[in-house]
Amino acid sequence: MIILMIIFATILLLIVVSMILRGYVLSVLWGWFIVPVFHLPELTLAVAIGIAMIMSIITHQHSTKKYENDIKKIKSTWSNEHYNKLEAKEAKEALSSIITLITNLYLNLLLVLFIGWIVHLFM
Repeated sequence: MIILMIIFATILLLIVVSMILRGYVLSVLWGWFIVPVFHLPELTLAVAIGIAMIMSIITHQHSTKKYENDIKKIKSTWSNEHYNKLEAKEAKEALSSIITLITNLYLNLLLVLFIGWIVHLFM
């Protein structure tokens, strides 16, 4: 049971950090491209996080093909009826899959920020 609590806490922490990173990337890109062109005000981090959450709800595309094996591991761990008998190996595999999914998200956001920075240099 403690392993599941650790997995849950890790997932929650990664989601929160992901939301903050999305907001940060949005606020930086907004400052680089929207403010100078349309003369709109800068976005604060809190507003950018809110807008990023709204955009993710509106534009969410459910694609499981890319991470199908990772998702299967996660689902099999969470759907196990005997949480107390969950083996440490299964929990570690599920946590590893979750971390892989979230890490790919972080890398994508940082790549977008990097490419935005390069484009910004040419403005």
